[in-house]
Amino acid sequence: MGQAWADQREQPTCGQIIVGDFCFFAGDSSCSQARVLVENIPKECGDSLYMISGDEGWENLVEQTYGNRCRRFERYGFYKGNENFDVQQLQGYIDRLSPMYEIVPIDSKIYALVKENVWSKDFCAQFSSYEEFKQQGLDFACYIIMLWFAVHRHIQCMMMVLKSR
Repeated sequence: MGQAWADQREQPTCGQIIVGDFCFFAGDSSCSQARVLVENIPKECGDSLYMISGDEGWENLVEQTYGNRCRRFERYGFYKGNENFDVQQLQGYIDRLSPMYEIVPIDSKIYALVKENVWSKDFCAQFSSYEEFKQQGLDFACYIIMLWFAVHRHIQCMMMVLKSR
């Protein structure tokens, strides 16, 4: 689930981890191999990669390397501790869903749909295949069934992915 690089195997001074379309840097941004790590964008990352670091040195190095091809913005994180997860509140949301909604585990068909859409590919981007997702992932999709017989003469399904990690 992701890839990792470092400037050296024994006692690394800087490193990079790529998971999906997120890239994290750590260590000494002024070491000789830091720029090599910043330039390391595997082809499977596509057109964009979110490069993240809590260190001004790494942020400056990314800006020096990519110039106007990158943009700095503030990213917000969420606390993921289980003690703040309210199972009863989630069940209340589920109980109030209209019958036109169906919550289902992501199977291979839904996985393929999620990966091919720009707006949803992040939901499964950290997995290289459905098999890897099946072993390590736990996401659900909420199907919204809409009948458009009058205009389109077919049934259209829209999907929203519910994250459970």
